[in-house]
Amino acid sequence: MSTEPNQKPAAGKTNPLSKFFRTPAIYFSLPSNGEFWEPGALDMPDNNELAVYPMTNRDEIMIRTPDALLNGTGVTEVIQSCVPSIKDAWKMPSCDVDAVLVAMRIASYGHSMDFSSKCPHCNAEHDYAMDLRHMLSSIRAPDYGQVLDLEVMRIKFRPQKYWEVNYANKTTFEIRKLQQALETLPDTEENEETIHLVTEQLMRVNRINQSIMAASTDYIEIVESGERVSDQSFIEDFYASVDRKTYDKIQATMGEIQKQGAVKPVSVSCQSCTKPIEITILFDYANFFAVGS
Repeated sequence: MSTEPNQKPAAGKTNPLSKFFRTPAIYFSLPSNGEFWEPGALDMPDNNELAVYPMTNRDEIMIRTPDALLNGTGVTEVIQSCVPSIKDAWKMPSCDVDAVLVAMRIASYGHSMDFSSKCPHCNAEHDYAMDLRHMLSSIRAPDYGQVLDLEVMRIKFRPQKYWEVNYANKTTFEIRKLQQALETLPDTEENEETIHLVTEQLMRVNRINQSIMAASTDYIEIVESGERVSDQSFIEDFYASVDRKTYDKIQATMGEIQKQGAVKPVSVSCQSCTKPIEITILFDYANFFAVGS
């Protein structure tokens, strides 16, 4: 018996075990229906329904590896493994991410997911079960067709790409870790250098917010000339220099659009006081894909 690891089969020979390989567990449609995807990033089937395969053992290891999750590599590799129609998950529109993850969870562990929650009325904590099929069918893409009219300009929005979302999340996480470290310093160490570092991190957060807004902007049309500005660097410069009132209005509009595509809270009745409660499901990858969760 050969003990060589990863020994490759002879060229042209079919693996007799291939009939036992994993097969699609479910099919689903993207909330975006394939809009906003860059050419080559998605191989959309004729019926617009993507096959979803259960995770392999390697996939499960990847989805629980902290470093791979933080830099996004683990998530994108597992998505491409489970949903072969997605050729480049980095370029996936943000409005499709949650639906893809829910579909993968269903394909791998079934449609029922258990979770615990504490009642805000009586503080009793109970276990509940939810049907992820209902969650999946309720996810909708926001209406990116709407335009914000600011009289002198019109702003058209778009979903971010997954790599843009991941970059912002990763940078924000690193900043928060540094901020927490600075907050633990004794008062005697709050010197000029520390204050400078805190201020610098706050400015980084502000720049990230501006980058997110620019990444969420398809174009800005100047009403007087009809010119449409789509260069992301120009748009980011605009968000960094515009007056606060206009900035807040644009940011609020973006927030309202994003809410349209957010996963709806789960409504349950407390098992103790019977009062209705709403529970928001957080997509912590390691926990969301934990076996038996």
